[in-house]
Formats: sequence, C-alpha cells, structure tokens
Amino acid sequence: MKKKPFVTKEQLEEIVKKYPTPFHLYDEKGIRENAKAVKEAFAWNPGFREYFAVKATPNPFILDILKEYDCGCDCASLTELMLADSQGNVLGLQPNHAVNWMMRN
Repeated sequence: MKKKPFVTKEQLEEIVKKYPTPFHLYDEKGIRENAKAVKEAFAWNPGFREYFAVKATPNPFILDILKEYDCGCDCASLTELMLADSQGNVLGLQPNHAVNWMMRN
C-alpha cells in the first residue's frame, strides 16, 4: 500500500505563511480511521478498551477524538492525569500515580 501525505507541499507552504514554526500537524481523518479500526478489531471482546499513552501526544484535541471511540487514557504522571481528567476521559493509572491521584481528589 502506497502512503500518501494528508497535505500537499503547497498546503504546507500556505500554513507556514500563516502560523509561525515550529508546529505540529495531525491527520484527524487518519487518527479517526485508526481508532475506529482498533475498536472494530476488538469488538468481539465486550470488556476490551484501548488506552492511549498520553505521554506520546499530550494534546487535548486528540484525547477528545479518541474519547469518541471509547479510548481511555494511560497516564504516567500527575500532569497527564490532570490533562486526561480535564477532558473527562477514562483513566488508566499506574499504581503509584493512582494512589496520589485518589488522595488529592
């Protein structure tokens, strides 16, 4: 399968004119397609839930997209917990952080 960029060189040149660098571009359509594919692949298991590692991309907009596909958040720091919680996401906590989080809330 040939991979095709989700933006053209011309589109990137226009974006750079409007927004200062550095910046990140995310393929929302691709994120949605992948989240949907994971959800469908494990649909046979009613107890399955994917947990996205917040440390990989701590972006509230991406967390909101993944929440639409019933993805939870795997959090390894208090900052990640606070971000995921502020978005109303289901939290997957590492044990030492879970204790700290419960004591504060």
